[in-house]
Amino acid sequence: MALLFAPTLLWSQIPLTPCTPPVGRATLDINNGRTTILNGADKWWDLNTGKYEVPKGSTKNAILAGALWLGAVDDGGQLKVAAQTYRQDGNDFWPGPLDYTDGTTFDTRCDTYDDIYEIKRHEIEAYVRALNDSTSPNPQIPESIMNWPGNRPDAGGGIEQLAPFYDADGDGW
Repeated sequence: MALLFAPTLLWSQIPLTPCTPPVGRATLDINNGRTTILNGADKWWDLNTGKYEVPKGSTKNAILAGALWLGAVDDGGQLKVAAQTYRQDGNDFWPGPLDYTDGTTFDTRCDTYDDIYEIKRHEIEAYVRALNDSTSPNPQIPESIMNWPGNRPDAGGGIEQLAPFYDADGDGW
């Protein structure tokens, strides 16, 4: 079982283009299917051709592309929608956490989080076993765990939790 965390799940919709278009991507290769996941709220394609291959290895693609569409009514009764169709008219979604005060983001933050983070259950279980093994007091931390975007410094000098994780040493990181 793989756990994927796409920071684009923390989106910002603002009228200006705060960031370069996201390029982070990963391949989900599970059971009898394989697909591409992009970090711009669109999925199942490589920006040109379909990549939702079922059965895996057949070169047959069941879907060309898909994208997340979100809509809601604001406090003033205005409908707000963030939706993409093949990235043909800009981007509504940007990678990374949003600013606390105004819900915006900026280029360096987008660049930092323009990735798809993948971690597998067996990696975590092996690391936990190594932590609990008294013969190896300082086990090597797998890269997938080290790079997990669990926390970031907040504006007040504290720590903001971004994604769930277990803090074995209690230091907040």
